Amino acid sequence: MILKILLCWLTLGSSFIPKSILVSSKFKSRNKRIFSHQTRKTKETSEEFDYWSDPRIHSFGNTGLGGIFHAALTPVATFIIDHVAYDGRDIRDEVISQVPPEFTVCDFGCGTGFSTRKGSTGIDTSMEMIRFAKLFHPHNTYSYGNIEDWGNDKEFDVIFISFVFHEMPKDAMLKAVNNAKRVAKKGVIIIDIAPDYQPKEHMLMGEPYLLDYLKDAQNELSQLGFKFETLIPGHVVKYTYSLNENIQF
Repeated sequence: MILKILLCWLTLGSSFIPKSILVSSKFKSRNKRIFSHQTRKTKETSEEFDYWSDPRIHSFGNTGLGGIFHAALTPVATFIIDHVAYDGRDIRDEVISQVPPEFTVCDFGCGTGFSTRKGSTGIDTSMEMIRFAKLFHPHNTYSYGNIEDWGNDKEFDVIFISFVFHEMPKDAMLKAVNNAKRVAKKGVIIIDIAPDYQPKEHMLMGEPYLLDYLKDAQNELSQLGFKFETLIPGHVVKYTYSLNENIQF
């Protein structure tokens, strides 16, 4: 995986960074025309931005130059979290592997693709993340899109949403959930941070929406018909919504 990261920088060369920054800037203005959403402001600045472009997320942001560094560091960060916090478990793979192989799956908020099942589709609002997802996982299909409104009715059997909602404001999360239910034929699977998780102060510096998520997400998802299951106490939970009573995830 490290070799893949180095290969990306060597093969794409100096043209990669300017192009990514240009694409990010282009899509930022384009988003204002394509997507219906509320812009955000940080407490430190009056600058408006799309929440997925919030520069505070993980201290790098998901887009532009910071998004490139964020995406490049994701394999290392994921490995550390899996082995230090999750006792060596790849919780994403554990959950998605329970979905029958014949079911079509779309990974909402795919990031760099480590939650996207082989042969599936991933959607994200960061072109920088998508570029690395294509590099890391060339057997999948990755597209730019907003999970609040992307997709056709009943387009995929299962919508998978992995560690996304704690990085979204509540109104955006609810739109994404309802959209996932629209796009899914059989059900929606969500894994994310447990509501009883106790974040450290340094973590909160890079997670501007986490506290609201911890306070509200479980109740909001329960009201929308999702079932709740603890996967790793104090760390990871799973929410499932089945559109067919004969299918349980």
